[in-house]
Amino acid sequence: MVLRNSEIKARLYALENFVGLTEGRGGMTLTARLDAQHDLLLALNQNHADTNRRLIGLEERTTSVEGRLTGVEGRLTGVEERLTGVEDVLGKVLWGMTEIKNLLREPGPPSGD
Repeated sequence: MVLRNSEIKARLYALENFVGLTEGRGGMTLTARLDAQHDLLLALNQNHADTNRRLIGLEERTTSVEGRLTGVEGRLTGVEERLTGVEDVLGKVLWGMTEIKNLLREPGPPSGD
């Protein structure tokens, strides 16, 4: 049996009047307290829905940033490999220049081994 909200309120009001509990400790009737609780639950539900919506947006943006960073990481790896190649070539050039310098050096007195 499904009861509508207005039927429930009418029954609660009738029960409150029957037992003489029109107002509780806080000066509110049982139905007023239930209405207040209902309003709090609706506000909580709205807050939860809004928070959930924001978290989904944050997750989507984070995923997008992660994808872009993966691309940047790949490009940086390529740059690192090219710099390693340049470093190798510069090492060979330095070695070659040292060899040429040694060939052009005037011979000194023989070392006394």
